[in-house]
Amino acid sequence: GVLKYVGLTFALLGALAIAQGPDEADDLEDRPVDIDLERMTKGPECLRLTTQIEMDLGLFDKREADEKPARIAARMADVASIVLGETKAGFESAMKREVENAMRGGEFGVEDACVYLYKYHLEL
Repeated sequence: GVLKYVGLTFALLGALAIAQGPDEADDLEDRPVDIDLERMTKGPECLRLTTQIEMDLGLFDKREADEKPARIAARMADVASIVLGETKAGFESAMKREVENAMRGGEFGVEDACVYLYKYHLEL
């Protein structure tokens, strides 16, 4: 529920402050957020589940089948429900766009997918 979500947010912000160090913690607004998945609540589980998706469906950024981005996005929505207890409205279509963009010439792997999941749901 809401308390779990708030707890995750504070845990993430605390982890970011630790990861950035005391001198750099104030500059977080000035640069992209870098999420340490190993320190995130259920971050390792996100990586494990997302790795399984990649094993089942193929590399996220490799174009193979037209339905692949939608299938990856649907499975990542399930991962969000498992690791965060919810899938935020619009996440599945946003994830699908990310995968489609990567297939056109970017890199987007397991870690990228988990980082995107946390950023989207925690609004970073």
